[in-house]
Amino acid sequence: MWGKLFDRRIAAHEKVISLAVEMRIMVTLGGIDENGEIRRAPQILLSKEAFEGWFARFTQLTSEGTSWLTIETKREVNFIQDYLATLHLHLAYVTDENYPHVGTVVRQDFIDMSESLEKKAFFFFQHGILNLKLDSLDQHHKYKLPETEKRLRATALMRDMSKIRST
Repeated sequence: MWGKLFDRRIAAHEKVISLAVEMRIMVTLGGIDENGEIRRAPQILLSKEAFEGWFARFTQLTSEGTSWLTIETKREVNFIQDYLATLHLHLAYVTDENYPHVGTVVRQDFIDMSESLEKKAFFFFQHGILNLKLDSLDQHHKYKLPETEKRLRATALMRDMSKIRST
C-alpha cells in the first residue's frame, strides 16, 4: 500500500518539475533589448493559442496530483495559478501577434517562478520522500493573502503593466 502512495507522490512532484522546466523554455525573437541582451520570451507566450493551451494543461496536470503534493509545493502551484490567471485577464486585450512582446516583459517572472516551483517540488525528493506520513489536507493550500498580494506586486507583470497595455 505504501508503495502505491509513494508512486502517486513521486508522479505528482515529477509533473510539477516538468511543468516548471517548461516555463523556462525561451525562444529568441531577434534583436537586442534595452539591457543589451538578445530579445527572448517564454515559448508558451508565442501566441494566444500556445498560452491558453499550456495554461489549461498546467491547471489540469497540477489539479490531478494536488492531493499528493507537499503543502509547500501545493502553495507554490496555487500562487503560479493566481499569477497565470492575472496574466490571462490582462492578455484579453492583447492581439495574437503581440503575445511575444508581452513575453519579453514577463520573461523574468517565468524564470523566477519556475525556479521556485522546481525547488519546492525537488525538496520533496531531497527530504520528504522517506517520510511515511502524508501532509494533512487540513492545512491551507494557498499562501496567506498578504503574501500572495506582495509577491504578485513584485512581478514584472504588475510593475510593467503599462508596457503590456501599450501593445
